[in-house]
Amino acid sequence: MAGVSEQVSKEVNKSLAERGFPTMKPEHDQLLKGQIRAVVEPDNAVYKLMSKNSHFSTLTVIIYFQGKEV
Repeated sequence: MAGVSEQVSKEVNKSLAERGFPTMKPEHDQLLKGQIRAVVEPDNAVYKLMSKNSHFSTLTVIIYFQGKEV
């Protein structure tokens, strides 16, 4: 996730600069990167939400296609 957090940070700063805003302060940049890297930890709230949605989506597809020829 380190590569993803670096890319997101670059894109956020680029977008801010394009719109005439100052880029992120180093402490905000590190905070954002840390939050992005933390998403893959099972106790992270975003991870839990994504996991639940993934399970729900999978179950929905299984129920939908149950009894249908694919």
